[in-house]
Amino acid sequence: MYSFNNLCTNVVPKGTYKTTIEKMEFVPSAKDPSIYNAKVTLRITEGIHAKRTVLDTISTAFPTKLQAFLKAAGVDMAKEFATMQEMYAYGIKAALGKVVMVDVSIRKYNGNDYNQIDDYKPLPGSSTSAAEVAAAFGEVADVDMEVAPEKATIADLPESIASDEEPALDINLDDVL
Repeated sequence: MYSFNNLCTNVVPKGTYKTTIEKMEFVPSAKDPSIYNAKVTLRITEGIHAKRTVLDTISTAFPTKLQAFLKAAGVDMAKEFATMQEMYAYGIKAALGKVVMVDVSIRKYNGNDYNQIDDYKPLPGSSTSAAEVAAAFGEVADVDMEVAPEKATIADLPESIASDEEPALDINLDDVL
């Protein structure tokens, strides 16, 4: 169904979205200054809701969600730091600009709808092998998929390419002028 109410809302429908991490900061919790919250702004990059943003606040008191976020963004979890501020600064720098998948749902609060990010996942990797790609191109599949030598020389080239013969040029000067 279509309505202006649905069009003029900041809430995106429940679903999985490809997003870019646009903004992130760690701030102390208002209730407990020893607990920090990661405030994250993500921009949807594909589909009908592209360019829309979704927000999330991830508390360090709930390490499972923070871990899912950091892993999805490819942040080195084993890196060690002298201070917590260095660690947070590194996490922000490492996450900004990364593309992650998010599972979004809708929650009600004080009678209004808001988006809630339920899970973070890394982009799915390609499971297609080089041989499968080559096979998709028919006769190309017969090509030897051997890796090129580290320091290739003329001797490594097939005889038809490595010969000292001058290449035959098929140029008509009338076509050039």
